[in-house]
Amino acid sequence: MKDIQDRYIKSFDKKLNEIDNGLINRNFEILRAMGHKLHGSGASYGFAKITEIGKTINSLAKEKKLDDINKQVSILKEYITDLKKQRGII
Repeated sequence: MKDIQDRYIKSFDKKLNEIDNGLINRNFEILRAMGHKLHGSGASYGFAKITEIGKTINSLAKEKKLDDINKQVSILKEYITDLKKQRGII
């Protein structure tokens, strides 16, 4: 399971770039879709916090609350960075 989890964590560079593009362009559909994907995938890989953040981003994107989405994305980035450090991925 650790190998699968590590691959999932490594895939976040691309995911975070896509989210950042959504933020820059104020594209709430991209943000909603990415939140939905994270909500669906996080717990499947054993990361309930990613699921919770994804659910929140999804909801906030529907409400077009960019500042609140930014806060959640910062939390997500910090969490992913911590996971990478803990697992020796960085």
